[in-house]
Amino acid sequence: MKDGLIGVIRKNADKVRFHTPSHAGRLYGNIAEWDVTELNYTDNLLSPSSYLSALEKNIASAYGAEACFISAQGATGSVFQAVFATKNDGAFLVVGKAHCSVFNALRVLGCKARHVDSFSADMLVPADVKTIIVTSPDYFGNVLPLSDISDFAKIKGLTLIVDSSHGAHFAFSDKLPVSASELADLVIFGLHKTLPVMTGGSVLCVREKFREKCVIARKLLHSTSPSFAVLCSIEKAFDDYTKNGNKYYDNVIREIENSKKGLKDKFRVKNTDDVTRLVLTSEYDGKAVEKALFERGFVAECVSGSDVVFIVNPNNFRYLKKLLKAVNGLNGLPLYEERNFPCKAHAEPVGLYFGEEAEGIDVALSVGRRAFCEVGFYPPGVPLIYSGDVITDEHLAVLTDEKFRNNVFGLDRGKIFVLK
Repeated sequence: MKDGLIGVIRKNADKVRFHTPSHAGRLYGNIAEWDVTELNYTDNLLSPSSYLSALEKNIASAYGAEACFISAQGATGSVFQAVFATKNDGAFLVVGKAHCSVFNALRVLGCKARHVDSFSADMLVPADVKTIIVTSPDYFGNVLPLSDISDFAKIKGLTLIVDSSHGAHFAFSDKLPVSASELADLVIFGLHKTLPVMTGGSVLCVREKFREKCVIARKLLHSTSPSFAVLCSIEKAFDDYTKNGNKYYDNVIREIENSKKGLKDKFRVKNTDDVTRLVLTSEYDGKAVEKALFERGFVAECVSGSDVVFIVNPNNFRYLKKLLKAVNGLNGLPLYEERNFPCKAHAEPVGLYFGEEAEGIDVALSVGRRAFCEVGFYPPGVPLIYSGDVITDEHLAVLTDEKFRNNVFGLDRGKIFVLK
């Protein structure tokens, strides 16, 4: 179809991509050649014995892990596998912001779970909690004090899961934060987010004690028809980055620092732990900045308030000067209006209620009802409303605001799912 999905992608193919997947439209080889299946000369992802087994060993070595499990179903699939591997140990405590896939995995797999807003060394952990889940880095390149959290978990005898979907590249540069795989028991990397891997490529890195449970988890939860094109792109990326990654990121970081010097005062780049995550901020509304730059040929990763996020990688860093030149040329855009989202504070661990029966009702009629599942904004996929929360007038005002209509997850064509 001329006006369909293929048409609109082709129409915008000449734009510079500063978003996932991080191959930025430049992949190795002929992708169609890679699109095969389990054959007598390939391998089986659900029972790898040759090429994929060797690839997993290489990836585990790169991340300093004892075992790893490739997925072609994105970080979401790997999150489900991690939760499955630990679900029989006891309840879960989700600490801080988490992607909606974490809550979905806990719900679908029948887990008992709680949530608390942030980590502290004197944090009270309920006696039935045996596993902590944290997210690091976040969409903006900020990392948690994983060393402290890891020590805390060891002292308390807890398993630590880290959703490090946006930190797959850390292991390939000594100028980036320490990889979560060096500190946690189970770590999820969304490979396509920051490495030249096709969308859907992810990996779960684990300690040896979780290997067998993760073998079972992948067999039960992964499609029996994984994309071999995705798997091949993972192989190519790791072949390349284990040899050249440090050099690549030296070039990327040097270009970022040089390019930032030419930025005019009305814009600035926020300081983040991951310098390759360029967070541009100003007095302008982020959506307006994103749109203006799109019209000038640049596509951002996401927008949050007045911030516009760009993922800079070895495949797009050469366009940074052109991007920031376009930024400097922006004038007269709508100003950003601060908006306070009515998020419910969880200063202490609060139980998440995963009800079994749900119904979809018009969001306008939802005030006073209890949410069946998380509702929030994507990106970054962090909830505004948690499972079991009572929906308020303040929630409704935000969910029906036209500014946010295209970024809300948890709704379906104007309906919200509530407990019966």
